[in-house]
Amino acid sequence: MEFNRHPSSLHFTRSFANSNRIDEGESPKQEKKYQSKNEGRGGQGVEEKQKVKKTKWRLATGIGIMSVIVGITFKYFADPNGKRERSKDDDEIDLELAEHNKKLSYLKMVPLRFLSNIWGIISRMTIPEMLREPIYNSYVKTFNVNLDEMKYPLKEYKTFNAFFTRPLKEGSRPIQEDMVSPADGKVVNCGEVQGGIIEQVKGVHYSLPALIGGHDAVYEGFRKRNQDLQARGEKPNRLYHVTIYLGPGDYHGFHSPVPWQVQKRFHFPGHLLPVKPYYQNTVRGLFALNERVGLLGEWEHGFFAFVPVGATNVGSIKLPFDPEIRTNKWPKPRQFYFRKDYENPVDMKKGDNIGFFHMGSSIVIVFESPEFEFTVKSGDALKMGQRIGGLKKEERKSAKSPQENKKN
Repeated sequence: MEFNRHPSSLHFTRSFANSNRIDEGESPKQEKKYQSKNEGRGGQGVEEKQKVKKTKWRLATGIGIMSVIVGITFKYFADPNGKRERSKDDDEIDLELAEHNKKLSYLKMVPLRFLSNIWGIISRMTIPEMLREPIYNSYVKTFNVNLDEMKYPLKEYKTFNAFFTRPLKEGSRPIQEDMVSPADGKVVNCGEVQGGIIEQVKGVHYSLPALIGGHDAVYEGFRKRNQDLQARGEKPNRLYHVTIYLGPGDYHGFHSPVPWQVQKRFHFPGHLLPVKPYYQNTVRGLFALNERVGLLGEWEHGFFAFVPVGATNVGSIKLPFDPEIRTNKWPKPRQFYFRKDYENPVDMKKGDNIGFFHMGSSIVIVFESPEFEFTVKSGDALKMGQRIGGLKKEERKSAKSPQENKKN
């Protein structure tokens, strides 16, 4: 049986082929014209132009896919007037409710991890130098990126990843006294951890064990110390928390807010749900559900946890001192978490770089302390190195480190 091609189909095939080679059915005149055209340009020039053409098509395709992904990230399921249905036990943590939350169920239908992985691939593609400034400038205008504090000019960043993890000029982030902000961003919430419960935003909670993976030995040390303090008739320490949201236009590095020591690391593959303010208000237990890296250790007053949290389109979380970390994997690892105990605890000085997000996300810090007073509140804009709080005046003289308590 013989099939006849439609004339328009044949014409399309031949037109497409003409861009790369001469079809066998072409006349000698057409072939001669094509050869003379190539000879006039020079073989090398043609090859270079073809490479540039391919690069432009790949880049255009990548930008197109990126636009779709970013569009889904910022618009999908967005309903600024939507209200979360309240339950009778709304002030109690209930991650099972969060898992069955209607909003969360809808979000899980979207292949967010797959889209984030595609974005990660695109963000590692090399951008031709002549296109870097136009592309980056569009991003700069959209998200209000401050160019004056960037260490290098835009054309020096070969990939989006390089642009996202851009270093700052020396002195652009002075480190203030007491506890400082680990990153640029906005305060989501801060306050005391009561009964192991962290307030995500007003009226929405999640548990500390869910965030850091159960009652770890480091956290249990906090309980034991308090029992010893109470046995001696001294005032017990408390647990505090602060959560900071990094927007797409913020500097993406995160730094040590105090001098402390990293003893353990937990990597939870989790989900990659959006962490925009709207979702913080509607998805219960969001930060304990998403992919995150829990760094646990101690500072001068006891327990200290530093938790970078991933999100949709966060290419990855990078920790220079721990290159084993691999986030934003596709498919999602089946293991609930990966744990590492550092044989030699990692000393972090105040202001030291801990790592980078390859796009904006969030950081949760939980720490033990005598009575602590925050100087910031929910919604406040921060710069890395800016003071966020310290011990109350009456606590400064009486405060003792865990080492001093052990001696007593």
